[in-house]
Amino acid sequence: MKKIILTLIFGIFLISLASASLGSIGTFKQNECVIISQTCASCSYVNISSVSCNNDSNLISNVEMENFGNGEWRYEFCNTSALGRYDVKGMGDINGVDSSFATYFHITHSGGSLEEGATGILIMGIIFMLVVGSLCLLGFFRKDQNFQAKWTLFLMSFLFFLAGANLISALIGDTLANPKVISFFDSLMAISFILFWFAFGLLAVMWILTMIQTLLFKKTQRNMEKYGAI
Repeated sequence: MKKIILTLIFGIFLISLASASLGSIGTFKQNECVIISQTCASCSYVNISSVSCNNDSNLISNVEMENFGNGEWRYEFCNTSALGRYDVKGMGDINGVDSSFATYFHITHSGGSLEEGATGILIMGIIFMLVVGSLCLLGFFRKDQNFQAKWTLFLMSFLFFLAGANLISALIGDTLANPKVISFFDSLMAISFILFWFAFGLLAVMWILTMIQTLLFKKTQRNMEKYGAI
């Protein structure tokens, strides 16, 4: 009976140890190395059995972790080209008893991770930008606007849509999106910024010419008033 109780207690200890080990190392940037670390002062060895991404491929298997002293064991893992969750499984001899451990980490495009509250704020920001951009675009189509005002509203709508798209890009870049989608948004952002500054330059030239024309008209009008022409 005592042996059964001791076996159960030891089994519960190992299960709790494994459960405690199952924690996230963190979130890291794509194509950058990740330091996988474990702490075990009584271990004479700690090995990584496997590292798999998205539960479909073993990226490494049966590699030794390096002892850095003070019970810390490390392994530098650099095969992080895929986006998603990486599951790490390993083995060490805790107090002379072979025991397994498991942990995981995430790889995102930017290396950041969004908490639930931050995601909600970001979504609200996207909605706000799109709504304001739509209102500016509606103002562009009004017939009672002058030429300068119409194209100013158009540029403002473009700016708000661009800001919204930029927030969408940040959102999907930190939530494990498909790399093709991220690449598409990166290209879209680059092209959009070029178009924006081109349109902004044209609008600035248009407003400068309008101001010069207005000043010249007012000067001509004052001269005509001065000499009694009007």
